[in-house]
This record gives sequence, C-alpha cells and structure tokens, in this order.
Amino acid sequence: MNVKVEDILARYVIEDINDAIMKKRDELSVILNEESTVSRVLMDFSEVPDHMWDAYPLSILEKLHFDVRKKPFAVSPAVHFCMGGIEVNEKGQTSLEGLYACGEVTWGLHGANRRGGNALTECLVMGRVAGTFAARYRGEEESEDHDNMNHQNEHADSAQGGLFISFRELRAHVRNLAWEHAGIVRDEAGLKKGLLMLDSIEGELKNAMWTNVRERIIKEDLLSAVFSVKAILSASMGRKESRGSFIRKDYPKEDNDNWRKNSCLTYNPQNNSFSVSYHDAEWGD
Repeated sequence: MNVKVEDILARYVIEDINDAIMKKRDELSVILNEESTVSRVLMDFSEVPDHMWDAYPLSILEKLHFDVRKKPFAVSPAVHFCMGGIEVNEKGQTSLEGLYACGEVTWGLHGANRRGGNALTECLVMGRVAGTFAARYRGEEESEDHDNMNHQNEHADSAQGGLFISFRELRAHVRNLAWEHAGIVRDEAGLKKGLLMLDSIEGELKNAMWTNVRERIIKEDLLSAVFSVKAILSASMGRKESRGSFIRKDYPKEDNDNWRKNSCLTYNPQNNSFSVSYHDAEWGD
C-alpha cells in the first residue's frame, strides 16, 4: 500500500505477491520503483495468521528489531543478482587459460531474468562442473618453481602521496550514483550523466591518499565498484530495448527482431574504456 492506504497490488491486478516475486520480479520491481517516486510504498503484515510466522520467509523477519507484525514498513526493490558475468564454456573455463568460474559471476544460464531457485541450482551444477575441470587442468599442468618470483608488497602499511578524501562519503556517492543511473529504470540521458560522474569519481580515487591498510582496502573496493558500475552503464547504453529485468524508459518494448542477442563487454586497459559486441543468443533471452 501507499501512504494513502491504497492497495497497490489490487491496482495492478496482482493476486499473489509471492507468485509475482518468484515469476514476475522484473515487473514487480518496476511497479514498486514507479510508485516510490510518488510516495513511500508500505508492506502491512498485520492480518497475517500467527502460524505463518513459523515458516520461511516470514520467519526470518522475526530477527529484525522492528515489530513487522503490527506496524507497516517501507519496502523498495534492490539489486541482489547479476544475470550477466564472465563468459565461460560448458566446462566453466574462461578465456584466460587455467581460470574457471561458476555461480553468479558467470553469464548465460539465466537469460534476461531468472526464476527463484535457479541460483542455487547453478552453483551446485556448474560449481561441480567447473571444480572438476579446474582440478583436471591442475593435475595435467606441469609443476613450476615459483620460489624465485619477485613479489612486491603492495599493501605496505604506509601513507601514499595524494589528496585526503572521505572514503565513507565517496562510497555513499557511488551507491547513490548506481541507484540513480543504473537502477531499475534507465534512459540514455541518465546513463551518459552517470558515466561522466564516474570519470570524475575515478580520478578522485586514483589520487586519494590512504594512511593504513584498512583505508587501502576501502580504496581498492571503491575502484572496483566504479569499474563495475561503469561496465553496467556502458553495456546499457548499447542495448536499445527493454528485456526481462533490463528496463529502458526510452526503449520500453522488447525487440526480438534486432536485440535477441547476448551483449559481450570487453575492457581495454590501455585507454580505460569498454566496447560492446553482440552475439546471437544460444540459450535464454
């Protein structure tokens, strides 16, 4: 419901919210996002029978320091899964020899969205596949002597030259930027603005001064976050349609004639930029 106590689900003819969460989570996310621009969206559990609180998923809410049984609380969609990722083959092998991957970090199994439960199955099945072939690769690999390799300690606990900035404030800034420009609903103007803002943040971070190991770790985490958001924005710029959980306000319809393809993002470290190519989908949407 909203702050006017109007039933949002009834307005959008959603009879079973659990079914919507499992099978139509992209549509539900857009609804919640659009409604939240007008007023807060509230969940009211006051009429839920007592016996239902003993079972999942309501049972996990008992750990919250808030009386969700009696008081309505604000809800919002949030990022919790990435349908894309590193390209792997049927063995779980990436394009880098000897590197195998599985789970949410990889691409290809979910298409434009995923049904509830797919993630666990993916980890179990592809985890076993990738682990098996990784072990086989290691067994076939000739042992090498790495004792004489020159490892430099990149995490020395000493101050580095640069500017002092608040990593906490910058982290909040990156999060807000990701939500505003790479969130539920996107458009070209917002994507371009987000990329420009990320360039500025990246410049600040690279010149930022850290004084201990903890700050160094935070800095590197933030650089990784900037890299990830920039990748998302760059890939989003290229796809001129909406599909599954990917929604563009300026291209609201799914276009199978032109865009039933997988987007493949490549990074060029020489000029710190991304390029996108498109390949016919072998499975999924």
